[in-house]
Amino acid sequence: MAFGQLADYSRFLDHTTRAALLPSEPREDPLLLAESQSCVVRWPEDKGYASTNPDATP
Repeated sequence: MAFGQLADYSRFLDHTTRAALLPSEPREDPLLLAESQSCVVRWPEDKGYASTNPDATP
């Protein structure tokens, strides 16, 4: 659902990066969907966050 919302909202906002923060590491399928939509995915890991593209978001 997050990726659909990002696609919808991006019609109205200028952006350089779209990202979704998820409560845990997603399975491969959602990661592939996010990648196909040029979305970065982040999730909690240890005392920080993991990301599909650490350079894309602060």
